[in-house]
Order: sequence, then C-alpha cells, then structure tokens
Amino acid sequence: MKQFILPIAMGLTVLTAGCSNQQLLSPETVMSQYQNVAQLDAAIKSALNTEVNVFSPENFKEAKKLQDEAMKWATAGDDKGEGFAAQGLKALDKAVQQAAVARDELSQVISARSKAKSVGADKRFPERFKDAENTLRDATELLEKGKVSKVRNDKTEIRNIYSGLELDTLKGDAADQAKKAIQNALKNDVDDYAPKTLAQAQSELALSQQVLEADRNDTEKAAAHAFQALKKADRATQIAETIKEFKQSKLSDEDIVLWHQSQLEQIFVPLNTTPDFSQRNKDVVISLTGILANQVSSKKKLEAEFALTEAQKNEQIAQLQAQYAQLTTDKETSLAAVQAQADLERRQQAEIKAKFTKVQNMFNKDEAEVYQQGNNVLIRAQGFSFNSGDSEIQSSNFPLLNKIVESIKLFPASTVQVSGHTDNKGSDALNQKLSEDRASKVAQFLADIGGVESHRLTHEGYGKARPVASNETAEGRAANRRVEILIINQ
Repeated sequence: MKQFILPIAMGLTVLTAGCSNQQLLSPETVMSQYQNVAQLDAAIKSALNTEVNVFSPENFKEAKKLQDEAMKWATAGDDKGEGFAAQGLKALDKAVQQAAVARDELSQVISARSKAKSVGADKRFPERFKDAENTLRDATELLEKGKVSKVRNDKTEIRNIYSGLELDTLKGDAADQAKKAIQNALKNDVDDYAPKTLAQAQSELALSQQVLEADRNDTEKAAAHAFQALKKADRATQIAETIKEFKQSKLSDEDIVLWHQSQLEQIFVPLNTTPDFSQRNKDVVISLTGILANQVSSKKKLEAEFALTEAQKNEQIAQLQAQYAQLTTDKETSLAAVQAQADLERRQQAEIKAKFTKVQNMFNKDEAEVYQQGNNVLIRAQGFSFNSGDSEIQSSNFPLLNKIVESIKLFPASTVQVSGHTDNKGSDALNQKLSEDRASKVAQFLADIGGVESHRLTHEGYGKARPVASNETAEGRAANRRVEILIINQ
C-alpha cells in the first residue's frame, strides 16, 4: 500500500508546485498580446491628459475600474481581459463625450480655473484650490446625472472661487517666493547649467521690483512679473537637474538625442502617431506641429458638430416635451369628458329609474303591466275595454288613457310607439284591421285629448302575430287583447 502512496504524493507535490509557480505576463507582454487592453491603456492616459477624470468623474471611474479588471485577467494570460477592456473603452468613450458636455456647460469656470493655475494658485493656496476642485467635481457629477439647471445656478459661484484664487495669488508674496527660488538655484549652482533661463528669472524679478517702485498700487502687474520669475527659476532648476542626470548617467550625445526622441514618441502615443526621426529635426517639428494642428482642427470641428447635435437634441426634447404636455392635456380633457358623460348617463339612468318606478306605481295589475327596456318604458295595457269587433274608445277607458298621458309627459323628449294586438279569434284580416284601428284611436286620443305632439307619435297594428300568453285559455286571450305604448328615450 505504501508503494502506491509515495508516487501519488509526489504527483500532488509536482502539481501543486506547478500551479503556484504559474508565470504572470509582464505589462509589455500584455500590451503586445491584447489589443483592447493596449488601446484602453493609451486611451486612459490620453483621458488623464485632457482631464476627463475631472469633467466626467463617475464615468471615468467606471472605465478605470474596468481597466484594472482587464489588466488582472490579461496579466494572468486570460482572454477575459479583452472583454473587460472592450467594456472599458465604451465606458471611457461615454466619459469623453460627457466631459465635452461639461466643458461646454462650464466654459467660463474652466477659463477661470486655467487662469488661476497659470499664476500658480494651486501651489500658492493648495488647500483652497483643492476645495475649488472638489466643488468643480461636484458640479460635473451633477451634469452626469442630468441636473443641468442646478449646475447653471451654481457655476457663477464656482467661477468666482477660481477668480478669487487667481487674484489672491497675484496679490500674494510671489516676489518672496521668486527670490527664494532664485537663491536656492544659485546655491545649487543652477547658473552653471542653465545660466540663460536663470538670468531671465532674475530679469523678471527685477521688473517686478521696478513696477512697484514706479507705482506701489500696481500690485497685480508686479505680481505677474514675480510669478514669471518664479516659473523661470523653477524651469532653470529642472534644466539643471536634467543635465546633471545626463552627466551622472554618462550619456553620450547620441543617447541624449535618443532620449529626447523617445519623449516625443511618448507624447504622440495617444494620437497613434510615431514621429519619423529619419527626417531632419526641423522637418520632424513641422510634421508633428501639423499633426497637432489637425487634431486641434478636428477637435474644434467635433465640438461644433457636438454643439449642433446638442442643440438639435435639445430642440427635439423640447418638441417631445411639448407633445407630451399636449397629449397629457388631451388625455385629461378626454378623461374629463368621459367622466362627465358617465356622470350624465348615471344621472339619466337614475332619473329614468325613478320615473319608471313612478309610472309602474300608476297602474294596477288589471290596467297594465309596466316594463323597463334599457332607457325605454313599455306600458302593456290590457285593461282597455272595446266593444267586440269595435275600435271606438269607451268612456270607461279614460282613466287608463289619462294615466298613459301622464306617464308620457314624464318623458318630454321621448317618441311614442302605439301598437295594437288581438287574440286569435276571428280571421287574420279582421284581427289585423282591428288592431290597426285600435292603435290609431289610442294614438289620436293621446294627441287630441292628451296633448302629446303628433310628430312624436306613431302607431301600428300587429293583429294576432305577437301574443304574450297562450290563446288556449280565456285569461291568455284577455292578455293578448291589448294596446302597448312604448316610450322611447334617446
């Protein structure tokens, strides 16, 4: 048994060791092997250079999150990284588009911000500038959420924050900072490496002092010269540091030129452009300047197209909102009309029901039966007394006729159909004529005596064709010998 355990244990050891020693890909290998990951990496760097993270922070954060996920899988050699990178490119494209919207909406704020940075407000008042940046970020986040009106109310205040920083910087101790920077540069022998640039810094500081000597109140102009002195002193220091690095690295002249060219290559990576250093340096500069000019032109064109599209979109939104408002109004009007009609019909139904009950209560069972047929009222009057084979109305029928007239008057807008009916005794022709004559006489009474307008009245005889009971019994035949008055309500 032990002979089998040993090989299995050794196999597990080898397998475990193999898993733990899996090689991760280097960043360079990842970029060369995974196209989407490389594109996203370059696009993220370009977006950072154009501060997309400032003007569309949430969308950029999503893109960066997807980039981290893509790098994790790609570094492990898993193709899932390409999928995450593709999602990241879409998220970043959304961020770039939203950033363009924010720049357009906050153009005055951005201008004030640039001026504040140009005079060194971010270095002079770092905490205040950080607060201003947080306020700007809050505004761009609101724009991402579509809260444009809120941002429009606040952007003047944000612009004033940056303008205040610019003014306070110009009125601050820029001259003292410039003096200290120049002194530190001289102390570190910067004049041995960058004498021209340091001399320019000293000249700007002298101009600052001359302005104040000429007019003590012209602090802004003096501060501007002092700030230029500070920038040139810092530039001279950086030049000196770069030269020292070259000397310490013992770079040859060729190495320095190659380093310079590699810097240019890195700058143009986001544009998918590689400078052609086989040309003269002058021609390289002209070529790269042309590329940048085309990019600027394309950017302006895209901004113009975006502005036009945005205007068209806003117009369409306004039209849709107007249409929606009209549809809402029409819907409310229609609903109100339907409700009003329903209320009217309910009132009419209630009124008809009340009148029907009143009519029903007028007649006893020997006179007539009353039925409601929808909005109509049917009086089936079997209580008429006619001589056999005669259609003349007897005086004994007047009380019944008066009740019928009173019933009709309850419905002044109605029309009235009078129909005569007989039992099956006698010939068809006789019964037909008899029913017609009796219906005619009743209709005439309603008009002449009852005062019902003649144009509202029609009459018809049906003979024995419409029995309501069996003609086999005396009771049935009595029920069939009737006059019906149908009050029709439209």
